Amino acid sequence: MQAVRFPIVYRAGTEWAVLQIQRLVSVVRLLQLSSHVNAHDGNTQQALDDILGLFAALEALRAEPSQISLFVRTAVHVTGCGAVQQFIGQSGWGQLATLQQAGRGVDFKRE
Repeated sequence: MQAVRFPIVYRAGTEWAVLQIQRLVSVVRLLQLSSHVNAHDGNTQQALDDILGLFAALEALRAEPSQISLFVRTAVHVTGCGAVQQFIGQSGWGQLATLQQAGRGVDFKRE
């Protein structure tokens, strides 16, 4: 999984960073909703892609130096795990290995 980090200039204050994090949280909420709807409608592959997008959003904040980013990463991880539980409940265990691989790279203790 590739990660992207956009340069944020903190000399102007932290408002810009917080705005970017808020936008990412909005994307995460949309992905969560989309995964739920797609799983419910039987669009298993699209629901899986949405969940993988959740975990990609989690990785996008990995290099951010602010403590807020860590809190948001933790919340996004919880959201992703909840989406996985819902997905498995509605779509079965067929994609479990893919989902485990997506969540396996997260190690808050080591970071």
